[in-house]
Amino acid sequence: MSVIMKSLLSRPKGLVNLPLWTPSLTRPFSLCHAHQKLWIATDRTRFRDRVCYKRNKERFNDRAATQQPEDFYWPTSRYLNDPIWRAERLAYRKAIYARKEKHDEIYSMRAKIRNWVRTPWVREELPWKTHRPIRYDEKTEHHCAGCKFTRTGGGKLHWQSLVDPDVYLCTSCYVPSESPDWNKIMPEGYEDVRNMKAMRARKEQLDASEAPSS
Repeated sequence: MSVIMKSLLSRPKGLVNLPLWTPSLTRPFSLCHAHQKLWIATDRTRFRDRVCYKRNKERFNDRAATQQPEDFYWPTSRYLNDPIWRAERLAYRKAIYARKEKHDEIYSMRAKIRNWVRTPWVREELPWKTHRPIRYDEKTEHHCAGCKFTRTGGGKLHWQSLVDPDVYLCTSCYVPSESPDWNKIMPEGYEDVRNMKAMRARKEQLDASEAPSS
């Protein structure tokens, strides 16, 4: 037996409970994982894709704007080649969203607010409390002060702070999906409004009350 093996197998006197083989030498190959090179290659690919997107952002956005739903499926997929199955899937998805919008108040209100702010007078004339909705014709990138994230490619709807015009929130932060405070989110005097018809009626009522009496 070699001198190195004897030194590894020998125990110091008084330490009888120590193992003959140290844990660090039981699996020396674990120090270098088999998939380590694959992970490094994946990280490099992701970094390369991010750099490529930043350099060619306009070209990527133009291509995404012209893409159709069929472009996201493989040519031999069942979605493209079976119209009956495709119609059933679309109807199933619509039923899920309709049921969720009917029974989930938070989900329904978030969808309604996104639709309401498409109307110019809702964005410009209503007395918003903390942030004002800004809707662009083209997707625009703004850094969200809530989630500390800038959405790649931007979005058309942003919420601008009334205190600092350079501070924005995304819709997910302004109207959170968990425990939203409607008294803070909705405009002044519209806290209990839950549909567009009631919003129009409330606006007419408030405008009439603020109008000077003759």
